Amino acid sequence: MDWENALSYFIPKFINANTENDYFLSLMELTASLKDGHSLLINRKTGVSPNGFFDGNLPIVASPLNGKLFITSILPDTTQAGMLNKLELGDEIISVDGTNIKDLRTYWERYLVASNNAGFEREYYATWFASGAVGSSSNILISRNGTEHDILLKRIKRNDYYNLRGKVVRKVVIPPTYPPYCRILDGNIGYLRMNRLFVKELDSLANMLKDCKKIIIDARGYPRDGKIGTELAGYIAEKQYMVAYNEFPFVTSPDHKKNSIVTDYEIIVPNKNKVLKGKKYFVLVDEGNQSQGEWNIIAIQGVTNATTIGTTTAGTNGMAVTINLPGDYFSFFSGFAEYYPDHTPNQKLGVKIDITVQITLKGMIEGKDEIMEKALQVIK
Repeated sequence: MDWENALSYFIPKFINANTENDYFLSLMELTASLKDGHSLLINRKTGVSPNGFFDGNLPIVASPLNGKLFITSILPDTTQAGMLNKLELGDEIISVDGTNIKDLRTYWERYLVASNNAGFEREYYATWFASGAVGSSSNILISRNGTEHDILLKRIKRNDYYNLRGKVVRKVVIPPTYPPYCRILDGNIGYLRMNRLFVKELDSLANMLKDCKKIIIDARGYPRDGKIGTELAGYIAEKQYMVAYNEFPFVTSPDHKKNSIVTDYEIIVPNKNKVLKGKKYFVLVDEGNQSQGEWNIIAIQGVTNATTIGTTTAGTNGMAVTINLPGDYFSFFSGFAEYYPDHTPNQKLGVKIDITVQITLKGMIEGKDEIMEKALQVIK
């Protein structure tokens, strides 16, 4: 939405919001209009939604592929095992409560914050798809082998939904992305799960991988240590690099022409430890990379000719600035813009990817790590 039209569009919505739920939806639409994945709306008391309003989820995981939607996980909810047993992995979801999946997605596009499609789908299918009040029933129409079936399910508490997702057991096909977060794979290939590491561990990890000529840096997920990307890049860098630059708005007037921009350059200084220098790197990425998680990738890309493999990242970078809203709500926005040295923005586009991985339905159902599989194929 154009900035000039925002007030005239949203003021009537808030004036006519007569209930907490109406007010919540108005706030959701307002934050979503920023088209910024940082702008998650949160209530300090109830979390992402008011009690009794879009706070429950169906005990299934749905994943999009080629314009269709498939069941890729059935959660072990013992309270409705009978109905869940009628579902099969790979069933196509046609509609929910009579609304086809395309119209349902269109509805939520007004309310969910995202910088790009990858970020939207991550949030939508992880939390909001077929959401509703806890305990409410929902009829989903599925298609299997050309035959349609109606399945009636009840929504469970969102926390229970997340917990059950974590209990789904899958056969591990490719080296898991779980502990240990640093190890040596077959073929003397090094592996680092960067976003689960801490800077204080880098000396010992570098020594562990000193004889590996090829190293996979798995950058997927959000970092536990906010400095890990910058510091690891320093271990890899053989000289000083300018890997990105940031533009900070200096706002003094609602008239854009009267404002200015301050530019700051991101410099990586080489660490004295030489063990990780001069190796070939492969960086793994996906839609879970956002903000600091994207910066980590940009830092590594900027100091080496790494091959980046994966799927489009969230395209949401630049320091989340808090906005306090009436009614115990708050949200965020990206406070500055980040660019590669060639002026390519990170916002909306995500990080640069050399090899895009096409995720398959079979892979999703079987829990395969197809990004890791592709990396090992490329390396060998």
